[in-house]
Amino acid sequence: MSLWKIYYFAMMPLVFYLAADFATSPCARTSLDFAASTLSMIGLWGHCYRQRIFSHHFWRTAFFLCLSCKLAWLASILKSGTVNPLNATTTAAAFVPMFVAIWHYSFRSDHVWSSDEGD
Repeated sequence: MSLWKIYYFAMMPLVFYLAADFATSPCARTSLDFAASTLSMIGLWGHCYRQRIFSHHFWRTAFFLCLSCKLAWLASILKSGTVNPLNATTTAAAFVPMFVAIWHYSFRSDHVWSSDEGD
């Protein structure tokens, strides 16, 4: 089993925690964070299992959207002062490998997208 697959399954509880936060307080911040986290998990799954999900053009756009949503979430959390900055930063840091994986999935996985039509 690759380290990416272990990371994928280790991130599931964190994403479920974010989903619970979204269910209890559905505001714009948690909605965007939940959507970005869910989309990121889908991309991570595609990277782990080398499966094509949507197209690489989609993931090139989704990478930047998810990254900007996660950074906006972190900035709003830190600005609000409702959460310990160390907790927020640690949670955000847990997503760094995910964005590395999505970057590789979007821009560096030619073997996955080699038969993509329209390239």
